[in-house]
This record gives sequence, structure tokens and C-alpha cells, in this order.
Amino acid sequence: MLKRWTTYQAERFPLSRHLPLVLVTCLCALAGTLGVQHESRLPPPLLWLGCGAVTLGLFFQLRVLDEHKDYEDDARFRPYRPVPRGLLGLRDLAQAGWLVLAAQLLLTVLFAPQALWPLLACWVFMLLMEREFFVPAWLKARPLLYMLSHAPITGLIQVNASAWVWKAGLPREVLWLAASATAAGVVLEIGRKLRAPEQEEAGVSTYTADWGRERALGAWLLAGAVAAALTLISSPGWLAFSLLAVVGGLSVWRAGVFRNIPTSTAARWFEPVSALWALVVFAAFAVRGAA
Repeated sequence: MLKRWTTYQAERFPLSRHLPLVLVTCLCALAGTLGVQHESRLPPPLLWLGCGAVTLGLFFQLRVLDEHKDYEDDARFRPYRPVPRGLLGLRDLAQAGWLVLAAQLLLTVLFAPQALWPLLACWVFMLLMEREFFVPAWLKARPLLYMLSHAPITGLIQVNASAWVWKAGLPREVLWLAASATAAGVVLEIGRKLRAPEQEEAGVSTYTADWGRERALGAWLLAGAVAAALTLISSPGWLAFSLLAVVGGLSVWRAGVFRNIPTSTAARWFEPVSALWALVVFAAFAVRGAA
């Protein structure tokens, strides 16, 4: 069973990608929140690790809910994935999700009881996402609205991370972090579903397939521009501007390359560049809070 979980993790929830990003973004959220509260700029290591564990657990639970929501489509169009091919069952994933939930509750109660209500808000919104807000056919027919309806979960997760160091309720500045994080989440969401023609699969929804290459690239760049604008409004400064300019320039370059030569090699750049958007957004908040 351990080997099965190891294989599942490598294919569907690679910790080598998720864990560093979660730890860095949590550190930035905590440091920025401490800064705007005029406290020590760095959180205690145990608090940071606890917050990181709860946040990683939320992303894992999103994966579990997606496996349940997409099971029929995966079984029909992507039988090579771990669950349809029988590596793990939906019941195994559900049990793991509940175990993670128990651990999240324990860590939150022990280290940050004030974060219980943001954690509950994340779970409620995740369940609504899994049910596709009770209008699945209507949303699936509208990819843009589908994506936007799911986007706020990224901001909610970061509000929950920030809550681990709240002293007197939700700081106003954290709302800007939530907005910027939501925009960065849209960049990540679009970026991971930009595919070269030879990568497209029958029955699998991607933005390049649904919208066409140019519109999908335009949406990705627009989401980056929104993330940059929100970040500069909330966290102005030469460092944030410089980092955003670098990532923005890199994005325009890679989009141009893919537009002209839409190969799988060119498409592989979109996920790491999208992750850079998230890192810059959070770094800007951490620096703003420390200013």
C-alpha cells in the first residue's frame, strides 16, 4: 500500500513541486501579516511548519475532491490515471482526506485557534467546488465562469495561512493578499492547462482546446497583469516592481514562443513561470509587511 501511495503522490500530487511552493508562500503570508501588525518579521519555526502542513493538507484535499468529481470523465478519457487504473480507490482517497482533516484540526487548535473559522471557510468553499455550485452542466458549458467560480479558494487558503498569526482579527492588508493570491491562482490554473496540439486529448478540457491558442495565451497574460496590478497597489516599491517586470517579461517571451511554435517543449514553461508569479506576489507582501 505504501508503494501505491508513493506512486500516486508522484503522479497526482508531487511533493517535490507542491511542498517548496507551500512553505515559501506560507512563510511570506506569515511574515507579511506579522509586519503589518508591527511585530517580529519572522514566525516561530514550529508555527510556520504547522501552518505549512495545514496548507499542504488543503491542497491535498482539493486533489481528493477533484478525483471524486472527475472520476467518470477520467475513467472514460484518462484510464491511465492512478484511480481509474485501480492503483487506489476513491474510498482510499476519502479516508486519507478525513485523516488529513483531523490532523489539520488538531494542529489549528493547538497552535492557532483563531484560524479555525478561516479553515472552516476553506472546507465549505471546497465542498461547493466539488458540487460545482450545484449547477455542473451550466458551469462546464462556460469554461471562463467555471474557472472564476473556483478561483477564490486560493485567496481563502492564504487568508487561513495568515490567520495563524492574527492578534486582533483579520488585518485589512490581508484582503489585498487574498485578491493578489486569487489572481496568481488564475495564472497557475490557466498555465497548467496550456497544451501543444500533440498534447491535447479527446474529452479532456484545456484552455488551448476550449478557447484556442491565442485567446488562451491572452487570458494567461491578462491574469498575470491583474496579479501584477493588485500587487503593486497593495505592495508598492521598487523591488516588487522589478520582480514583476522580470516575470512579466518572461511571460510575454514564453507566450510569444508558444504562439509561433506550439510544441510540447514550449508548453512545459507555463507551469514554472506561473509558479514564479505566485512567488513574486507573496514575496511582495512579505516585503511590504516588513517595511
